[in-house]
Amino acid sequence: NSWRKPEDVLRSQWPVVELLAALENLSRPELVRRPDADDVSHLKVVAVVVYGRSERVEILSRYLVQNLRRNGGILDEVRFVVYQAATMDLHFLSGLLAANPEFRVPSVTGRRLAKFYCPGIVDDPEAIFLKIDDDMVYIAPGAIPALVRVARQDNVSLVSANVVNHAILSSVHDEYGAVRHMLPGHDCDDDMESDGARDPAEDGDLPALQCVPEEPGNCSYDLARRCQKPRWVAAEDRPALAKIRRHAQSACVWKRWDCGVWMHESLLSRLWDGTMDAYNFGEYGFHSEGLGGERPDKPGILQPFPWSRWSINFFAFRKWTLEGVDQANLAEDDESELSYLQVHRLGDVPAVAVGLALVAHLSYST
Repeated sequence: NSWRKPEDVLRSQWPVVELLAALENLSRPELVRRPDADDVSHLKVVAVVVYGRSERVEILSRYLVQNLRRNGGILDEVRFVVYQAATMDLHFLSGLLAANPEFRVPSVTGRRLAKFYCPGIVDDPEAIFLKIDDDMVYIAPGAIPALVRVARQDNVSLVSANVVNHAILSSVHDEYGAVRHMLPGHDCDDDMESDGARDPAEDGDLPALQCVPEEPGNCSYDLARRCQKPRWVAAEDRPALAKIRRHAQSACVWKRWDCGVWMHESLLSRLWDGTMDAYNFGEYGFHSEGLGGERPDKPGILQPFPWSRWSINFFAFRKWTLEGVDQANLAEDDESELSYLQVHRLGDVPAVAVGLALVAHLSYST
C-alpha cells in the first residue's frame, strides 16, 4: 500500500491495472471524506455493476468501497448483475458480498443486456443509478458527486462520466490538449535497473515513422520489434501515434490496443504531476450537432451520425429515462439503444458528459 515514486510508475510494466491501483492507498476509505458532496448527499445513489471478470472488479471494488456512504461517499448500494461469470469469479463475488453489506445481487429478469436495466435493478423513481462496467480502473475523488449533481437535473437524460480511453471522449481530450504525445521506446522494463533510475534521453531510439509516398499524411509508426513491456516516453516533438477521430468505432481508440495504452500513459503522467484539470471540458453534449438524419431507404428511421453513438462504460440515469425503451434492442445492443435511440425517443433530451467526473476505462475487446 505504499506510494510508488513517479519514475517507478511511469516506467513500470503494463498492464495499467497495477499502475492505477498504486496511485492511491485504497485501503484507507477515509480519504474520500470531503465536503464536495454536501449538496447531493441527500439523494439515493445506486451503482449497477456488470459482473463477470473478478480480475477487473478487484480494482473497481476498492473504489466502490471508498465511495460508500459509510466511508464519506454518497453510494448507498452496489448492485451486481452477473453476466458470463466463471466459478472462480463467483467465489470472489461471494467474498465481496460478505465483507460489504451494501453489495448485493438482486434477482433480475429479461434477456441478455436488458437485465442491467430490469425492474429488479432500476426500481426507485427518485434514485440516481450509475451503470458501471467491470473494467473501470480509476475513479477520481469527487467524480461520483460531480456526475450525480448533473444527473439529478430534469433537463438531461443520460449523463456520462469523463471517461479516459473512450471512443468519443478521447477525441475531446485530444482537442483540449489533455492527451500528451507519448511513444513506446525500445528499452524494456525487464532491463531497468533495480532502483528504477533512468535518463529519459536514453529513450531516443523511438519507433520509426513510415509514410506512404503517394498519400500525403498517411503515416504510421513501426511498432514491430517493440519489446513486450516497453517504457513509454514523452515525444512532444514527434507526430502523434495516431489521429484520434470522433467516431463510435474509430481505429484509435476503439480498435487499436496501442492507442488504449497511450490514453492510460497520458493519464498516469498527469496524475503524477497534478495536471488532471487538463481533462476537464466542463459539460460536453454528445449530440450538440444533432443525432443524425432520416434513412433514405427507410423513411422515419434514424440514421445516426458516426459520432452519435457513445460508449456507455460509466454513466448515470434515472428510471424515467428508460420509459418506452425498446426491450428487444436493449437486450442485443444496449449501447445503441441508450446512447442515441432512446435520447431521440425522449424528444432529444440531451445526453452529456461531465468533465469533473474523471474515470478511466481499461480496454475494449482488442
